[in-house]
Amino acid sequence: MSALYGYIAAGLAALAAIVGIWFKGRSSGKQAAEKEKLETQLAAEKHANEVNKTTEKVNEVITSASDDDVRKQLQDNWTKN
Repeated sequence: MSALYGYIAAGLAALAAIVGIWFKGRSSGKQAAEKEKLETQLAAEKHANEVNKTTEKVNEVITSASDDDVRKQLQDNWTKN
């Protein structure tokens, strides 16, 4: 009878180890997904900031240029799509 208890204890210990490994894998997978999501959000924010800076520069150039300069730029660089 004590051998049976030994087998049961060993089986429960193995089951507990498997469950522990499974939960550890789940939590590390969630952490990796959250880290990747954060990196993606940071990259998107950085790109948005660069676009905003470029837009501000273009607006400054346009507002400081004379009408003739703007007309010449459009004539020289405009292409029909």
